[in-house]
Amino acid sequence: MVQYPNIRRIISLGIIFGGVLFFAKATFAATYYIDYLSGNDSNSGLSKSVPWQRHPYMQGFGGSYIHQAGDQFLFKGEVAWPSATLPLRICGVGGTGGNYDYYGVDKGWYLGSTWTRPVLDGENKTLAGIQRIISLEYGSFPPLWGTNPSYIIFDAFEIKGLVIDTNDSFGLGSITAINSDYITIRNCYVHGWYIGPNAVPDNQFGGIVFHAWDPYTINNNAVEDTEVSGADCNKHGGVVIYRANTIRNWSVHDVPNLVLAGCNLIGSHVYNSPDAYDPASHENSIYLWGSRPGQTCYAYNNVIDGYSSVEPFYLGMWGDSSTLYVYNNILNNAGNFKTPVEIDQEGAPTTNSIRLYFYNNVMISNNDGTCMRMGQRTGNGPLNTVVLQNNHCIGTSNVSWEVNPPNKVESNNLVQTSAVASGEGYTSGNLWKPTKASGSTVDAGLNLSNVFNTDKDGVSRPQGSGWDIGAYEYVPGGDTTPPAPPSGLAVYSLVGTSQYKWQPRKPADK
Repeated sequence: MVQYPNIRRIISLGIIFGGVLFFAKATFAATYYIDYLSGNDSNSGLSKSVPWQRHPYMQGFGGSYIHQAGDQFLFKGEVAWPSATLPLRICGVGGTGGNYDYYGVDKGWYLGSTWTRPVLDGENKTLAGIQRIISLEYGSFPPLWGTNPSYIIFDAFEIKGLVIDTNDSFGLGSITAINSDYITIRNCYVHGWYIGPNAVPDNQFGGIVFHAWDPYTINNNAVEDTEVSGADCNKHGGVVIYRANTIRNWSVHDVPNLVLAGCNLIGSHVYNSPDAYDPASHENSIYLWGSRPGQTCYAYNNVIDGYSSVEPFYLGMWGDSSTLYVYNNILNNAGNFKTPVEIDQEGAPTTNSIRLYFYNNVMISNNDGTCMRMGQRTGNGPLNTVVLQNNHCIGTSNVSWEVNPPNKVESNNLVQTSAVASGEGYTSGNLWKPTKASGSTVDAGLNLSNVFNTDKDGVSRPQGSGWDIGAYEYVPGGDTTPPAPPSGLAVYSLVGTSQYKWQPRKPADK
């Protein structure tokens, strides 16, 4: 159970002024329980025995409620809220910096024999008022007019069945926050949106959207430990996460545009990014920008693989003074014709101080081509600084410099063809990790401990006489090359198992 101790109390405070006793009321946050199957909106909602049926901001709520910053709403596990109750529309109210509103669960309160997530199910039906399942919006009446909901946590929901069928699909996510700050979405499963014939092709819709007309005005929005899947959608389209400040320890798959305009991407697994039904729009699997001027962003400890013809890892640097560190990542283009990494100064003025530091990554160009491309859009200037060090390129060349930044460093990078890398044990079966002390990446890197000091799996750098090139440190004495099978015995293979198993782990920050 998530522990949130705030409970509403109406406390009468006796205050004496000039011999007269006055009473004032102090109101505190409360914990409310919500159960669609056995609740009743006329209940108080203040215990599991008298839950509400709907949240007060759901369609059809028939009870009474006054919001207090820090209110906690616990939805019963395994219970589903149907389309008639949706969207859950939060207008102008939220928590405060030290007192977040919480929409989530008590894992000791559920319907069946074991706990599963509560479900917000759009049922592939058009919802009342707006095509979102959870919608955070401006307040629509005084005194909340123009106020953005902020300081809110959404925890452990399954969200599915959103219909998107309008010629204005911008910002219609299963969860959409408009100009909101300090929103955290964690432990959720978002999937199964339906794209109708009237939807704008492949716009910013479907998954989780943090929307603002000015992208520099939203702060500290995060998606953590969440899975987003387009595998059961009717079309491959939309964006999984749009303009999140931080994405950590998530799994996403079967959607063409996975991250659009993000800042921090940490410890995540991205795979099976198919062609969109409108391939002309946002051909990027991962699109990171440098975010607001003067901000520093990080992308590290990620596995990004499994593409069709979309851009695998696109760095479209915006602003004029941002910094991006990219390290300890596995970037695999899975055989398409694009380079694993594209760097493009999108939105960079002619004179800028944008800096990119690209360290200790593994890039796999399965057609044995170039691993990186440094391009430039017409009218934009080159990045001020690009530093490429300790990277392992499995291809024929590390980078194609179509434009040269004023400050360019390319050193201590290893380039191997797929045949040479495989011969040394760097294969997809072990995520291109070194398997023996004689591997070409071992002890061949520069010491970059001023930026980070662990590998993708959290192993301290260095383990031998020096840093290793690539995302992993080889542990001396830890030769993982499997022994030859003994002669005279039958050797059986496991049929139908995955190529490799990936388990998220929280990386050590620098």
